[in-house]
Amino acid sequence: MRIPLEQWRELPDSPGVYFFYGAGDRLLYIGKSVRLRQRVRSYLRAAGGHSTQTERLKFEAETVQVETTGSELAALLLENRLIKAHLPPFNRAQRRWRHYPFLRLDLKDPFPRLEVTRELVEDGAEYFGPYRDRGTLANFVKQMSQLLGLRTCQDLAEIHQGCLLDQLDRCSAPCRGWIDREEYHQRIAQVRRLLMGEGAGPLLQQLEDRMLQCAVQEYYEQAARWRDRHLALQHFVAYQGWRKNQVVLDVCAIYPTTQPGQAEVFWVRGGRLDRVDCFSHADPCAVMCALAPYALPSEPLFRLPQQQLDEFHLIATWLYRNQQAPEVVWLQGESFETLQEQVLGRIQQVLKSGYPPADKHREPEILGS
Repeated sequence: MRIPLEQWRELPDSPGVYFFYGAGDRLLYIGKSVRLRQRVRSYLRAAGGHSTQTERLKFEAETVQVETTGSELAALLLENRLIKAHLPPFNRAQRRWRHYPFLRLDLKDPFPRLEVTRELVEDGAEYFGPYRDRGTLANFVKQMSQLLGLRTCQDLAEIHQGCLLDQLDRCSAPCRGWIDREEYHQRIAQVRRLLMGEGAGPLLQQLEDRMLQCAVQEYYEQAARWRDRHLALQHFVAYQGWRKNQVVLDVCAIYPTTQPGQAEVFWVRGGRLDRVDCFSHADPCAVMCALAPYALPSEPLFRLPQQQLDEFHLIATWLYRNQQAPEVVWLQGESFETLQEQVLGRIQQVLKSGYPPADKHREPEILGS
């Protein structure tokens, strides 16, 4: 049911997603809020203070429609999926992560190379990331390519007589047939292990040993090159450790639904939404089955399909803001029986209390939030 914007008082003051429509029932914008009525009312504020794009939206929007949810988290996830499905012109959330670099590795290529890219394409290649700093990533690619002799040229078919890197002994020169495909792919496998957080220790030690050996022999230029490679790998490994801590997020969030007498449980494993269950009573067997996968250590997640990037970012940001909330149960560091007891206890509390508490966070006046 759609109503004119002027009739905002008829909207529920509960969590959910709202839709702004313009002339000809054109969908303009999708947003979420923990208080739909107050959120829609904020767009009609005459005092100003809106961005230029929000002012344009106010001018073009004619009607509003809402879909209520039981919690802010449910509204957040629903908004993200609807934006992906409809791509409204005033939304920006679907572009999230596009400015962050990725590493591309095409294993279908006879002699693959490491590429830094900002675009994810369904071309069968492997993409690792996203990463925060393009400069650090580019330095890692440069140093590892020189260390392992990986090609850096864009088109191998156009090069037949070698290149400057070949003459400097910084490339294995597959263009000249100096390395076969099997040996080259063994080096690529070593890079893939590094990108997945494995095998860095022995390689770091090897680089340090070569650096010290060159320094003892007073080959200082060579020692500086080994030092640069060691530092590049060290910085990259430190960042991979940071990512590992960020993405190994095993939690569940328990909230009421829009239906009386029901609790909604969001199971998050490895930073991604694994499943959503609804409970009309605290069922020990169902909770035990849902908790069973969490008894095993979750794998570090270094590669995300494009369609999951926004959802991962949204969940991680939401968990950061709500890490101490009573609705969130962290499924780490406790025994299986303790976790089961905590989840069942929280479900019982939600079933008794009913509607979710008011959100304490002020919602910004930003489109695409």
